[in-house]
Amino acid sequence: QYATAAGAPVHCIHVVGPDLAVGEYTRQTAAAALAKAYEAVFIAFAATGLRSLRLAPISSGIFAGPFASQAPALAAAAIKIALRRLPRATRNRLQKERTIHMCIFAEGAFSRFVAAGFNPSAAEASLRAAEEQAARQAKKKAILLRWAKLAEQGMDVLENTAASAVQAAWRGKPQVATIPLSPPSKKRLARDGFALKQIVPRERAVWKALRALLQTDSAQLGRGRDVTSSSDYDSLRLARAWRIVHPLGWTRYVAGLATVKAEMERIRKGAGRGGMPGVKALPTKTAAAATKLAKGLAEDANETLLLHGTSPSVLLSLISNGLNERFSGSNAGTAFGDGIYLAEDAGKTDQYVQKDPSFDPSDELHKRLYGASCSHPSAVYYLLVVRVALGLPVRTTTMGRAATSMDDRSLKVFPVTFRELATVPSVSPPANYHSLVAEIGGSLGRFREFITFHGEYVYPEYLVAYQRFKGSSLVR
Repeated sequence: QYATAAGAPVHCIHVVGPDLAVGEYTRQTAAAALAKAYEAVFIAFAATGLRSLRLAPISSGIFAGPFASQAPALAAAAIKIALRRLPRATRNRLQKERTIHMCIFAEGAFSRFVAAGFNPSAAEASLRAAEEQAARQAKKKAILLRWAKLAEQGMDVLENTAASAVQAAWRGKPQVATIPLSPPSKKRLARDGFALKQIVPRERAVWKALRALLQTDSAQLGRGRDVTSSSDYDSLRLARAWRIVHPLGWTRYVAGLATVKAEMERIRKGAGRGGMPGVKALPTKTAAAATKLAKGLAEDANETLLLHGTSPSVLLSLISNGLNERFSGSNAGTAFGDGIYLAEDAGKTDQYVQKDPSFDPSDELHKRLYGASCSHPSAVYYLLVVRVALGLPVRTTTMGRAATSMDDRSLKVFPVTFRELATVPSVSPPANYHSLVAEIGGSLGRFREFITFHGEYVYPEYLVAYQRFKGSSLVR
């Protein structure tokens, strides 16, 4: 039980469903595995004496694996199996005395759940009728972000995450669904699942903070083994900026942040009086700007803002799908593991960017970034300002699979795989380090690097377009 922002008590049942993306499941065995999870929920609910249950689809999203398109029908089949398994008295009590709602967070999935046999409630039917009437009157499509409304009511139920931890992580966070958007951006949000809100210079605090993130040592620009351009330039200047509004990505990140916070608390308790190692790797160079750009950063999860440089060819995918550790190495090397690489200095991210020379009206990225109110400035480069939960980092100065912690040379950074970090010593049950900090010295001579191996620990919050200058002249 926990309390909403309004103080009302909410009881949550936490169930871990099967990960259908791992292992060899047939539709029959997947339904059977899901049925066990639903059965456990129903038994727990029946024992509470409460009248109503709001149920989220178990093992949906990335956990559905090859069954993602069949998720509604699979859930319906699993629930029927689960109900049949219940003792008759329990089943009768649920069907006659209790109310169970299946809460669908994705607007596009609603019709598929109805087609699978889930009946819309009277409240849902009334809501939809009102929306249709409003749409006819306004002659535009109404936009419904049901997940955000549930979150405002303290109903942000996410499978495979302790609800109390999610509520704690959410508290104090700006809700991306409440960021005011223009009508065209609202249409984009409804169609693409994300929208880009342009930041203009008159938003002085935000503009100034983003501009500060581009400040770097001019002597270091254009240098490094990963640099692909031979241009001569000495500064990076902010040209355009956008706030990224991605409700589903934000929900995923809040769940990841909750996981980090819960594990950090467990690690603190396990470390005892000796304290936790690794905290001296922080703060970052971006810390001052982060306080202006991201309100309510979670100190107990070492949450901050870092930078990720990229190319125009993959930028739209990164905005839409988020940063993904599975594509590690596609833009640069993987010297410090198969993870998501971030930096605290724009001089580092500038090594990996590629130029976007001019406006192309047929380009899908340009259609979303530029238009009548936002022109293409020419010769721009892109970087993402990323919110990240660094949690407990392990530090190293050596590259490769044989890397060891610089704070404990006996600790191998990658004891099993290049995709996951070591477990924290003296913590039971085991908990892995959340991030890797590659420190200056040894393999690195100029810039620290920050690597995380879980995409749910990062959320791209701003997109920055900048230009390279030599003195007062734009370098094209």
